[in-house]
Amino acid sequence: MEPVHNVNTASSLVEKIWAVHKYDVMSKGYNHYRHCSSLTKGITTFLDITLMLQTLRILKGKPYDYKAVINTMEHMWGYIKKEAAVEEKNIFYFFLKWNSHIPYRRFYQWPGHLNNAYRYFLYLLDKYPQPYLQNSSIIFPEKYNVEIKTNKGIFIVKYDILWKKG
Repeated sequence: MEPVHNVNTASSLVEKIWAVHKYDVMSKGYNHYRHCSSLTKGITTFLDITLMLQTLRILKGKPYDYKAVINTMEHMWGYIKKEAAVEEKNIFYFFLKWNSHIPYRRFYQWPGHLNNAYRYFLYLLDKYPQPYLQNSSIIFPEKYNVEIKTNKGIFIVKYDILWKKG
């Protein structure tokens, strides 16, 4: 492996990494989402790239925020709402809104009906595939350590640095 030395290539890769993680970040707080979005738009140096990669790593360890999760799920619903039946929408929103009584606002594992909303959304996503969401780390957490394949090769993030494999 060798580190990526071209800032334009690295910037492009960071944009792809951000696309994978943006909904997971949004579900932890909209302020985190806005911050990362502004970091991504302002990349001009390797220091900017490292800052963005470090920020994503730190945010991965933060708890989810109840209101932010609801907002994020509603955003993701927008990808499938045209295909979904009215009954599917009603079920999804029933699960989503049922959680207003939970006694805590931050959590690491999605509780009760919020988890049901998440699982039901996974079912709908399987029924109505959306490639953008199917590459999201909020849907598939195992995609956190993503490999990015481009015509220039395969890239990974390790130690908050972009590396080209092989």
